[in-house]
Amino acid sequence: MRLFGKYINKQLLKKDLIKYRKYIVSVVIFLIGYIIASRIYHKIMEQINKKYAQNKMNIASDVFASFIYYIIILLGLFLALLNSDIDTNSIMVVLGSFGLAIALAMQNSVTRIINGFLIIYYGYYKIGDIIKVNDISGKVVEFTLFNTVILNRENNVNVIISNNDIVSNKIINYTKMPNIINNIRVSISANNQNLNYTNLLNKIKTEINNKSKYIIDKNKTTIDIDDMEKSGTTLNIKFYIESSNIFESQNEIKLLVRDILSSNNVKLLDNSYIV
Repeated sequence: MRLFGKYINKQLLKKDLIKYRKYIVSVVIFLIGYIIASRIYHKIMEQINKKYAQNKMNIASDVFASFIYYIIILLGLFLALLNSDIDTNSIMVVLGSFGLAIALAMQNSVTRIINGFLIIYYGYYKIGDIIKVNDISGKVVEFTLFNTVILNRENNVNVIISNNDIVSNKIINYTKMPNIINNIRVSISANNQNLNYTNLLNKIKTEINNKSKYIIDKNKTTIDIDDMEKSGTTLNIKFYIESSNIFESQNEIKLLVRDILSSNNVKLLDNSYIV
């Protein structure tokens, strides 16, 4: 009886194994997909982190690697369900409808993410670079796939710019150019009586060339008259510097020019107009 009982139990176990074999295989398929996804995820992270180790913009690597990871997981899950004879058509319809709704709702966000990847892929800039987007200039202090944060040195505030705006507009990366021509504009009031502009321009040029610690080529310092109106005259002062000193040099030259004008009793337009 014991032998017969063991035989029956073995037969029942065998039938159960045959019955649930597809489900066991499905679990194995899913586990294989999970292992492959995990290994690919870590491999992608390893390679991208090596390339962008000093960039500090490798937040995109995690998003990209995670995207690949979940795609493989979903593929493994789909193959597992397909093997287990579960009707996948209804599942695909639901997932498709859900995916379409999500895609429509996140259309702008997806565009921003894509542009974030483009910024990294083409190396537009990295954390610490000094850039200019339209009329906003400053140091890149933070980057995500959605936005770029620039520290605007003029008023010392962080400006958040959408990656869509960055990719679709003109970008100047000063850090990629070791030396650049910097400039400031000075508006002099028309109330200055008998002002000799030739002498004034020569004096400004000589003074800033002698006193500036940022000008690296005095021969490239120029001062031009941009505008002459009833209210006053605008001067455009250009000077050659290292790009890393763009903001410091602007502040320095502004102070030097103010001192020169003040010592010569030359009034500014609105008493403050230097940009």
